[in-house]
Parts: sequence; C-alpha cells; structure tokens
Amino acid sequence: PLQTLSAIASEFRKIITARELLFSDLKKEWRSNITYEQFTALIKTCRTGAATSQKKPKSDPLAMKDYPLYLTLKTAQNYTMEQLTTIMEAILETEIVIKSTRIGSVSPDSALQDLVLRICQTSSSRSSR
Repeated sequence: PLQTLSAIASEFRKIITARELLFSDLKKEWRSNITYEQFTALIKTCRTGAATSQKKPKSDPLAMKDYPLYLTLKTAQNYTMEQLTTIMEAILETEIVIKSTRIGSVSPDSALQDLVLRICQTSSSRSSR
C-alpha cells in the first residue's frame, strides 16, 4: 500500500510541476488542442531557451521525454491548482492514516480506496461547476 501511495503522490507531483510549466514557459504558446507534432516543435524551442549550464533538478518537467511530457501537460490542463492542492493534502492524510493508526495497519487497502474516491470527487468537481 505504501508503494502504491508513493506512486500516486509521484504522479500528482509531476502534474503539479507540469501545471506550473503551463503557466510559465509555455503560457503564450500552449493550446488545449495542441497536437503532438506541434508540441515537439514548441518544446524544442522551449528547451533551447531554458538551456543553461546549471544542472536541472530531477523534478524539472523539461527533463522528461517528449511524449510523457505531452501527456502530463494534457492531464495538467484539466486541473486547477486548488484541486491539485486538495489532492496532495488527501494523499498526506492517507499516508498518516496508514502509518499511524490501527485502521491503517489492519486495512490499508480501504484507506487507499478512500483516497481514490476522494481524488475522483475532486477531479469531477470542476466539471460539475
């Protein structure tokens, strides 16, 4: 369960950094219906513009390969930062439940199921507005 929780947290961290990239380096050029071919040309110019002699951190989305980055950006555009913050808080709460409560030691699967439901509710809350 903790490995699954870690994988979920890692994916949402990538989405958060991708969302930040959408509102910084790609703000002017990004469109919701951009094709992969258009994206590769765009990201190539973005990477050359952002290229510096400093080593990029592992969490830098520009360090990702093109297609996974494209898919992550397409996913990130569907979330608000408020939703992503709510999801990360739910992940933290689930981790605390699994690690520190009796319920977590007896039934960590139910805590993960609850987390998935909370993520789905948070994700669908935007479409219901």
